[in-house]
Amino acid sequence: MFVCPFAVQVWQMTGLAQEINAAVLTAISAADVIFQLLRTLSFELKQRLVTVFWSLRKHRNLRIWENKIESCAIVVDRARVLLEDWLSANITGMHQHAFSHDEQPL
Repeated sequence: MFVCPFAVQVWQMTGLAQEINAAVLTAISAADVIFQLLRTLSFELKQRLVTVFWSLRKHRNLRIWENKIESCAIVVDRARVLLEDWLSANITGMHQHAFSHDEQPL
């Protein structure tokens, strides 16, 4: 997830390679890397991190179960779209929730 050549290229394309490399150098397990990143990254970079994790896992599953081959760009773009869609849905949901509480009963 952190050191295979495909994943390294994905992390470089996302702008998280430097942070991941630093965490890998000081951690003793993959879990340590993840928790260190979650402690140190900004909120926005944490969001990017977890969506890229998900997209890499999706890439792996597609490769194993459906023999589909994807480029790094597709993996990165899927993570970007997922995050944009999630943020859009949650912002819309937050506005709808706020409006429903602002309404006064008749």
